[in-house]
Amino acid sequence: MWWLSRARLMFSMKYLCLTLFFLILPGCQSDADNTPAALADTPLTPVRVSTVRLSEQPGTLHFASVSRVRQRATLAFQINGVLRERHVELGQSIEPGQVLATLHNPALQPARDAAAAALAQLETDAAQNARELQRLETLYAREMVSLQVLEQVRTRTESLESAIASARASLNQTQQLLNETRLTAPFAGNVESVLLQPGEFVQAGQPVMRISSSQGLETEIRIPPHLQANLSLGQTLPVKVPMTDLTTTGTVIDISKGNTSDIALYPVVVALDDSRLQTGISIEVGIPMDQQPQLLVPMTAVMRSAEGLTVFVVENDIVRRTPVTVLSIRGEHAALPMDSLPAGTQLVYTGLTRLADGDRIRVLP
Repeated sequence: MWWLSRARLMFSMKYLCLTLFFLILPGCQSDADNTPAALADTPLTPVRVSTVRLSEQPGTLHFASVSRVRQRATLAFQINGVLRERHVELGQSIEPGQVLATLHNPALQPARDAAAAALAQLETDAAQNARELQRLETLYAREMVSLQVLEQVRTRTESLESAIASARASLNQTQQLLNETRLTAPFAGNVESVLLQPGEFVQAGQPVMRISSSQGLETEIRIPPHLQANLSLGQTLPVKVPMTDLTTTGTVIDISKGNTSDIALYPVVVALDDSRLQTGISIEVGIPMDQQPQLLVPMTAVMRSAEGLTVFVVENDIVRRTPVTVLSIRGEHAALPMDSLPAGTQLVYTGLTRLADGDRIRVLP
């Protein structure tokens, strides 16, 4: 029986050795995964990188625009009617107060005459009542009429005065409406366009013609918000006409502080006083640039996190989350202070959402 006990002992030892082997094997594999060879086989996050560069700012940026007259107006009647006559033609020179067109409204003249007649009747009644009041005051002084009769005439006098004031206001109103049948020039200039012909019905506020002054030109350019800090009212800007040798200057007369459109550009109006310029020509207005150097990085490289604005800096194919401060937006780039990052630093600009601090990456071409 001794040989049977020995067989059982050998079987138990083999079973124990196998158990220990399977227990030790996972630990060996875990240690093997941390070796450089295993790390090299770990899948890398594919990203694209960009290099931090210094801003290359020219001394002046030029913005294209078109010259236009500084003073212009679209004229319209304030009442309805039929255009009776147009007294000017397209391109004609006009003077302030000159009648440009007349309107016919059949209800205006009778209304004015009725208001004038009503006022005249009230004024006649008031004059008669004044004589009556004077007579009664004399009789009252002689104790020939009662105070009640005198007070009735005085009350009628006050009522007539109020009625006369109301009638005079009504007459002024009808007279003003009658005056609105004449369209007059608010300033000297030229007829730029004619929009209606005699005989056509005109609604109140409907444009009839456009006029423009022949004195003074201006232009409007639209600039990004970071350039507004370089401008001030009254500042002189360089102006040139493309494809020619004509160069001159303009004066900033208006800087918009807001914009309701979907385009993040702000209008700036520049006065042009050079007599060599004409209306409707293409020009370029120069805007001086801030000469302080800044770092430029792609907007897509900047992401918002719990710590604020950050970027992923690439060091030996490993990314490090770095906080940054954005000074301004310049097109598709963000401007950073010079002490934010060294120039030439590589930043991840695509694939940021799949990254965490310390991840290894694979740079795509």
